[in-house]
Amino acid sequence: VVFFFKQKTAYEMQRGLVGSEMCIRDSFEKVDEDTLFFIFYFQQGTYEQYLAAKELKRRNWAFHKKYLTWFQRYDDPKVETKEKEEGSYVYFDYESGWCKKIKKQFTIEFQQLENELSPQPIIFSHTVPHLIPVSYTHLTLPTIPLVQISLV
Repeated sequence: VVFFFKQKTAYEMQRGLVGSEMCIRDSFEKVDEDTLFFIFYFQQGTYEQYLAAKELKRRNWAFHKKYLTWFQRYDDPKVETKEKEEGSYVYFDYESGWCKKIKKQFTIEFQQLENELSPQPIIFSHTVPHLIPVSYTHLTLPTIPLVQISLV
């Protein structure tokens, strides 16, 4: 007698399978950033996309809703208020180089940063490189103070 078992996808897992979910989540801590960006942009609407976003956030990256990309402080901000900060930032260029670039003298408005994560699907209406978010307002992670950046 031979039994075939189908491995459950993340969406088929039930809340009672906390151990399995923890294994999947913990495995994302070992993934390099390029792979996390790939998962985020090309696994749209999946639990894996949520986990990639969550891990990027844990690594001090912040998703900018206006520019639809990830930013991280390069050094301490030169100007800092409750609403924004200005300084140098590393951002992930998914459109022209699939690489990290530095933007100096950039202002980030905190209201433009995604602060909430949830495992609900994140769907973009277009594929990379022309991303327009349809649903990306439920990401729940600790807020990292970053500033809004104006790409000029």
